[in-house]
Amino acid sequence: MVSWESYKQMQKADGAKSIASQLSAAHAEEIRRNREYIMKIADILRLIATQGIALRGHDESALSDNRGNFIEILHHIAKNDPSLKRRIEEGPKNAKYTHHTIQNSILHIFADLTLAAISNEVKEAKYFALIADESKDISKTEQLSVVVRYYLNGTIYERFLGFHPAEKLDATSLLLYIKQTLNRCHIDIHNCVAQAYDGANVMSGHCKGVQSLLKKEVPQAVYVHCFNHRLNLVIVDVCKAIKTARNFFSLLQSLYVFLSGSVTHNMFLKAQEQLNIAKTELKSISDTRWTCQFASCSAIKKTFPAILVTLFQCKNENHDRAVTARGLLNEINMSFIFHLHFFYEVLKETKVVSDYLQNKEFDVANASNLIESCSDHFSEMRNSCEEFKRIWTESVTVAKNNSIDIECSFGVRPRKLPPHLQQFITESPHSEEISASSSEEYRTRVFIPVLDTIISEIDRRFTKNNKVLQGINALQPNNKLFLDLSQLKYLAEQYACDVDAVAVEVKLLPKLIKRYEDENQCKIQKLAQLLTLLDEYQLAFHELFKLAVIAATIPVSSASCERSFSCLRRLKTYLRNLMTNERLSDLALLTVEKETVKQVNLTAVIDKFDSEHQNRRIRLH
Repeated sequence: MVSWESYKQMQKADGAKSIASQLSAAHAEEIRRNREYIMKIADILRLIATQGIALRGHDESALSDNRGNFIEILHHIAKNDPSLKRRIEEGPKNAKYTHHTIQNSILHIFADLTLAAISNEVKEAKYFALIADESKDISKTEQLSVVVRYYLNGTIYERFLGFHPAEKLDATSLLLYIKQTLNRCHIDIHNCVAQAYDGANVMSGHCKGVQSLLKKEVPQAVYVHCFNHRLNLVIVDVCKAIKTARNFFSLLQSLYVFLSGSVTHNMFLKAQEQLNIAKTELKSISDTRWTCQFASCSAIKKTFPAILVTLFQCKNENHDRAVTARGLLNEINMSFIFHLHFFYEVLKETKVVSDYLQNKEFDVANASNLIESCSDHFSEMRNSCEEFKRIWTESVTVAKNNSIDIECSFGVRPRKLPPHLQQFITESPHSEEISASSSEEYRTRVFIPVLDTIISEIDRRFTKNNKVLQGINALQPNNKLFLDLSQLKYLAEQYACDVDAVAVEVKLLPKLIKRYEDENQCKIQKLAQLLTLLDEYQLAFHELFKLAVIAATIPVSSASCERSFSCLRRLKTYLRNLMTNERLSDLALLTVEKETVKQVNLTAVIDKFDSEHQNRRIRLH
């Protein structure tokens, strides 16, 4: 009897254990399915965000024809995913997790994990440079773009940290916004070695600009005026200083405006087709957009015959635009043709330089050498009779081919009043037109003045006596002052290096370089190659390695900020102008830094989502 009772008690205990294990298994299966579902939602959100397209639709109801990219892609995937389809159709209606608040939460988690990855890289690199710029979005909100540049494991990185809405545009407020962005990423501002902005007074001011305020807190953060902006200002200054250049670019813009009209644009395209010219659109002129002047000159030079045909057609119409067409035709003379071919050659050179300067691999020393080469090219061009003859011959050929008179009025020369009129006040000054039929007039009045202005502006805007730049040049293996201690001393003091240790390392390094070159049958000519070598001998050349890293970290251009503004215009459009600033910044980060976002572990996203939303309707742990 005792044995029977013991048997019954044992059976009861086993049954209880079986029920508990079944409940535990069911709970684990439920959690697995829930996590799998949220993971698929997160993966779709990541795909849409990195592609830079809209997530939501205007009407996301079940009866809508277009419920937005997120819902449509989710249902499209569900067609070939039975578990997802079952969850959407049979799951609880109050726990679909497709609401825009859930989207924002998951997107923000992706952004946080991306920034954490960038922050870890910056901490490992230690030294970084700050790049910032601001621009208005479609809703007229000023957005401050913040980018950090750093050197890590043989590679230069420029990472976008997000947009910050700038409610105030004074220097103190802008610096505060920059600090808030860095604090979100847990980046120590005291490790900043340089800062690069455009030439706006609020950013570059020596007394109360952002750069001067930051230098008070971080003295070693040298300021670099964006090289691309400076080069663009050279062209802008030429247009201001030379009247004929100013008139020429005004005419380019007038042609763009006239031929952009709906009727004239169609006529223009038809003329290109009839003349077998590849379809080309004219470009607008802007003082702030780099290389747009070259794009405009190039387009008009390529489509010049089609422009003339279109203007002649409009001239004979019984319409208001006939008057404008006659005026434009009157301005298209030999002077215009010469300016077009001349500025095409000039701007072609500056465009090449500008494109190179936008490369993040470029360092300040290489950029300075490139600018100097550009200036030398213009000096040679100025003194070359052959170069002028070539441009003049091309211009004359185009004028003759299009039946344009080579002789035209070039401008006005003040004329002295006759004695019998000097005692009277005349309503307008008397003048006489200068005939410009000879090439010498164009050489002395256009060619030489424009090139002289460009050369002088380059020399003025790109200072050569910068001590930091001299120190960076001394770290360039192909520079004649390579490892010159007198040049390196200021740079070493600027960044708190041991000058005595630098002096010792400078003596040892040439021997190491020679041995390395002999063993590897190669020549170290660039800073990047020097860094690769020094990286292997950091303990022996600690100070020089530090200086070389800083030299590579100092930025040349704010092009990365400009690229983020291109992303801004794609994200915040007329149809998406009510987007919140937090969502905009997160989406921009995920779009710009898509390579880093793609490496984010989805399990980490789900865990963070679970920890932030523990009271949700579905269990994730």
